[in-house]
Amino acid sequence: VNEVIRMQSGKLCSPGASVFLAGSPVMFPNLKIPKLLEDAGIHVAADELCTSERILAGVPLFEDNSEFAMLRALAEQSHLGCSCPTYADNKRRLDNIMAVMRDRNISGLILHILKGCHPYDICSFKMEQVLRENGFHFLRIETDQSREDSKSLLLRLEAFSAVIQ
Repeated sequence: VNEVIRMQSGKLCSPGASVFLAGSPVMFPNLKIPKLLEDAGIHVAADELCTSERILAGVPLFEDNSEFAMLRALAEQSHLGCSCPTYADNKRRLDNIMAVMRDRNISGLILHILKGCHPYDICSFKMEQVLRENGFHFLRIETDQSREDSKSLLLRLEAFSAVIQ
């Protein structure tokens, strides 16, 4: 760990474009999107990914100390922490995203959609409309876990970065 810290000391986040990353899960071993964002000089300033919201959903709130109350609180924590358009109040979700983008001075959102992830695919059209109406830039990326489209995605990300800088 100390060696990595020494190697990274003095290296700060690049002054490139800052974006909000939303959408389908990004998790090991499929790190294609984060790698491409880094290669394009894009900094992810905030995210609302399917995988991160449940991890940070908050502390479960128990009504009492019974087994039923504890299991219910854990189930509610997992369900309520999910930002999937299937379960979430999408108007509130979009309002929250735009509030974070305004607070952090982020001008663009990249919506990552894994092929076959229909909830994010379907909600992308309304999300794009609302964000553009509110003055934000929007890029929809539909991909899979293969590396075959990496060059074309990198080109699109570089162009998006140029637009929002």
